Amino acid sequence: MSRTRKTPATLIEHICWALVALILATCGSADNFNVATSATATMASGTSPGTLSSDLGFAALTSVDLKTNSAFVSQGLSDNDIGTVHVLQLTLTITSPASGQDFSFLQAVRFYVEAPNVAKAEIASGADFTSGATNVVLNLDNIDLKAYVAAGTMKITTAASGTLPGQNTVVEANITFAVDATTPGLKCYG
Repeated sequence: MSRTRKTPATLIEHICWALVALILATCGSADNFNVATSATATMASGTSPGTLSSDLGFAALTSVDLKTNSAFVSQGLSDNDIGTVHVLQLTLTITSPASGQDFSFLQAVRFYVEAPNVAKAEIASGADFTSGATNVVLNLDNIDLKAYVAAGTMKITTAASGTLPGQNTVVEANITFAVDATTPGLKCYG
């Protein structure tokens, strides 16, 4: 049996291909990552039937800058490195009171995003919430938010309809954004 002798050039070529494979294995899926943000709003109870304010009052969502979020910063991206950004999930959870209040006071809710020089767009909505539900997942609109993220600060607002809840109610909104980045500016190491 004869063996082919590896020349230094062949050995270097094999090492280069091994390095390329290693880089692709460690960075191949790293160009997709998630960024989460949350906010709370308090809805005062009504002693008599009253109409819920259209804006639910998630104050922390009126100035969202994903590029300063630690999950985003750790990727080392510039605006040119952003491929697409979409809402992956938007949930609402009643965090207070611990029991006795559900989303039945809420008829419908819509979430919108806007930014300087970018048109306002709907990103999620929900309606007809089941009695007893204290956690709801909203329906998402397939909107690419790249322009909103690149603009710097996004403003996320609500338009809701319903009646005042029977008790003072704290609702938490949790939004997870899926970011698909181009690889050039991405950090592929820990």
